[in-house]
Amino acid sequence: MNQSHELENYIYNNVLSQIENINLEIAKDIYSLSFYVTDEEDDPRFITCVLGFNTFENFNKNIETASSELEAKWNYAFWLQNNLFDLGDNGSEKGIELRASWIENLGFMYTDEEENADFERCLLLGENIISSFVDLLVRVTRKIHESGIIEAKFTRKVPIIIHELEYYEQIAIQNEEANPGNCVDEFTSWIRSE
Repeated sequence: MNQSHELENYIYNNVLSQIENINLEIAKDIYSLSFYVTDEEDDPRFITCVLGFNTFENFNKNIETASSELEAKWNYAFWLQNNLFDLGDNGSEKGIELRASWIENLGFMYTDEEENADFERCLLLGENIISSFVDLLVRVTRKIHESGIIEAKFTRKVPIIIHELEYYEQIAIQNEEANPGNCVDEFTSWIRSE
């Protein structure tokens, strides 16, 4: 199995397991799951995703402090920021090893010395890591939806939002690619109206 499939399967299996383990009472209140994508220490070689969710209860609590209802609903700053699965430093050694092997296999790995010697080249490699990782998460999200676990657990379509702390057109596009039907329409409309 190639490194891309190994990392993809690792994330998929862990996320599936975490979704299965969500308490049914809490599941009734969840309106969205989330893959929050970030770089540990601002270094794309340590890119990670954190699986979390938000609830209607938390959304309603935050309406007064946000600039709008949609911001309270979709801006991660107002979410619970729970951590069901973490690929990075707070995750398992296996995930960290698979991530490093995956980057190496793509030909995007670089050393600190190489970064000091040719910053522009390594910046481009870092951008390639990020876009490839997001593509991987889009595939994982599709597979999760196709597995049927979302509708089985939540008794309805619930999106898995793939995002950073900032929201822009590419975030909207990747979520439309990842999630079926129109379950991300409200989220992508909010991004495009900002």
